[in-house]
Amino acid sequence: MFNSQSLMAPRDMQERYATFSVLRQNMPVLPIPNTDLWFIFRYEDIRRIISDPDTFSSDFKHFGKARLEANPDAALALQSIVGIDPPIHRKMRDLISRAFTPRIIEQYEGKIRTLVDGLLDKVIESGNFDVIRDVSEPLPTKVIAGMLGVAPEVEDDFRKSSDILLQADVSANEVPLEVTQAERALHGYFQDLIEARRTHPQDDLTSALVMAEIDGERLSERDISAFCELLLIAGNGTTTHLIGNMMLALMQNPTEFARLRENPTLLTSAIEETLRYYSPAQTVLRSAVKDVTVGGQAIPAGSRIFPMLASANRDEAKFIDADRFDITRQPNQHIAFGNGIHFCIGAPLARLETRVTFEAILKRLHQIELDPSATLAVNPGLLINSLKALPLHFTAAERMTAQV
Repeated sequence: MFNSQSLMAPRDMQERYATFSVLRQNMPVLPIPNTDLWFIFRYEDIRRIISDPDTFSSDFKHFGKARLEANPDAALALQSIVGIDPPIHRKMRDLISRAFTPRIIEQYEGKIRTLVDGLLDKVIESGNFDVIRDVSEPLPTKVIAGMLGVAPEVEDDFRKSSDILLQADVSANEVPLEVTQAERALHGYFQDLIEARRTHPQDDLTSALVMAEIDGERLSERDISAFCELLLIAGNGTTTHLIGNMMLALMQNPTEFARLRENPTLLTSAIEETLRYYSPAQTVLRSAVKDVTVGGQAIPAGSRIFPMLASANRDEAKFIDADRFDITRQPNQHIAFGNGIHFCIGAPLARLETRVTFEAILKRLHQIELDPSATLAVNPGLLINSLKALPLHFTAAERMTAQV
């Protein structure tokens, strides 16, 4: 019998992935009784769904209809480019993509390296740290806040609001008060920031969006605010959980960690394998535009669909020895960042932040070991796939050199 708890709030990662395996074999297309919700677990079905916007809509107006009827500004981030369909999606993405070209992203590498070293400086003398609390949570918030022109003193509040929204049940019509408060706090802040940038533009992404045009028309305040919130929430969540999940995978696979230390040029492929093995985004949101058959099951028009990316990336039918963490895996056609027109626009930034972080960790921290008292609790919710904390012990490279 399907137990939603094993996906929403499992005891550990192993329980979640064991559930995926059972469902892929026995219930790959799963309707939830007395609802319009469907879960999809196999790679080929999921790749088809996320690659076909004509049949499977991303428009949050469909997925979150009841919620939006109660509050049109609810889940504003999900009404940005991840939650709209063509042709509006194409125009919006073309505009926003100008801020995420490889050349522009590369310009952030030096800043990111400085931020990572600063975060490690704070823990280097102690010999222990929580890689999530001390590095992977603050880093992307600082990077994205800097891109948007957000004041440093509100970064912690932004991160807390982001975490609340990432863990929310996006299929629920009734929303907890803390979720509503987090949405209002972000929306209010960005309203003020956008207004300030209209009057006094700065060298930041918010100012660029304020001044940008689509077919001769400026973006509305609502469009700009929605994208800023999306970038903060999704960018923060993806990178935070990618870094944490990569460290978890390396701790659980010491032979692979040793290979990476011996050959740091494997870092790029190790990041891709982490994206497959412990995908940071557990699912995306889709709605059936028309009656459709998936995996032999008839799904009615209007149904809300959760294509489970994290399950797809462990599908034995697609990946040889799928439950093995192999940092040299080739080919590696994971779909951790989605596929098609909704491929994650922030993927290059997430990869860059993760690479720079592990370059610093490999250089500065040695003899890294998991704290034996760690419980490795999993964050609840359907959107993300990650740990709450990952406490570690280490020996600083400087200390090892001094001992020699």
